[in-house]
Amino acid sequence: MAAAPFGSSSTPSYAVFGASQGLINGSPATINGSVGTNGFFTFNGSPTVTGSVIFNGSGSNWQSPPNGTYTVVHNSTAVSWPTVETVAVNTFGSTGLSYVASHNDNSLASPAIASTTLLINSGTQTFVGKAGGANYYLTSLTCNGSSLIYFNNTNGPITIWVGPSGTSSTFDFNGGSSAIKMSTSTTSPVKIYIATTNDVIQNGNTEIDAGIYNLNNSGSGRVILNGNPTVNGSIISNMFTFNGTPTINYTSGYFSLGGASYYGVATTWNEVGGFY
Repeated sequence: MAAAPFGSSSTPSYAVFGASQGLINGSPATINGSVGTNGFFTFNGSPTVTGSVIFNGSGSNWQSPPNGTYTVVHNSTAVSWPTVETVAVNTFGSTGLSYVASHNDNSLASPAIASTTLLINSGTQTFVGKAGGANYYLTSLTCNGSSLIYFNNTNGPITIWVGPSGTSSTFDFNGGSSAIKMSTSTTSPVKIYIATTNDVIQNGNTEIDAGIYNLNNSGSGRVILNGNPTVNGSIISNMFTFNGTPTINYTSGYFSLGGASYYGVATTWNEVGGFY
């Protein structure tokens, strides 16, 4: 483990942030970017981190010594991220997620989303962007088998909001399809904000081209990556658990403490047109 410098005058950009905890079980797991926490990290095996391992706040540290060697930074102050509900209030006004629950672009999807409980067992579900940004609202999402979730952000950004805040739901992707590589434009990002208490689970070998934000204080679930998925984006969560051999490639343009900006999968998520 490398020497641990203290302090930082600017907020780093995180490929992965686990506010209270992070657990990486996959020895071949790779994070191309920095990983941070206000709590504890456990690295089983020897995952690769090309950026820094950043501990924020008094007492934030390794749960147990890692096997690998990392560039470690200790900052004296914890990082305070807004909850998803706070982001929604800043975006839509005082009613937050309640507003987007009744004022959304679900009908713009192809096929149109008639129910906020979205179960996809076959075929393709396309989320379509628009100028100024399309906002979708779901209460659960399950994608199984070889079914495909497709992001067409040619005409503008796409944001998926999952609520209501504090309720238990489902957000699972099961299967093994791989996504086709998306465009790398920075003008039309795809972001997913999850305000429910359930875990966000990605199984199989999919490519995820988006940003996931799952932070609701102690009531948050975990982001769990199983199998061999590739994430091109950023993950901000209360806790995360990575199993198998995931790869997370930090991509700029998502979540920063300087503004409310924040995550695709297929069983494939595929993006067309602008992205980051």
